[in-house]
Amino acid sequence: TASAFLGGKHTKSVSSVSINGAEPTLIEFGPTSPQPSVFTFDLPANNKAQVIAVEILHKNPVSPADAGVSADTRELSIGMIGLEVLP
Repeated sequence: TASAFLGGKHTKSVSSVSINGAEPTLIEFGPTSPQPSVFTFDLPANNKAQVIAVEILHKNPVSPADAGVSADTRELSIGMIGLEVLP
């Protein structure tokens, strides 16, 4: 479950998610996307590891200052609200 920073000139947020090195899946937020949104990913079929590595790469982070909404210079993209692993 995640929410995205959208505002001002920044109307789309794109990230990729890879589980245990599998092919990344794109997740996108736009002006009409529900916030927060729930995304579901399957573990790779050959997963026998006890550790699950979740890699999130942000394609277009932006600061609120660059988006024109505040003086905050931190680059933002998505914020994780929760992570649930089911058998």
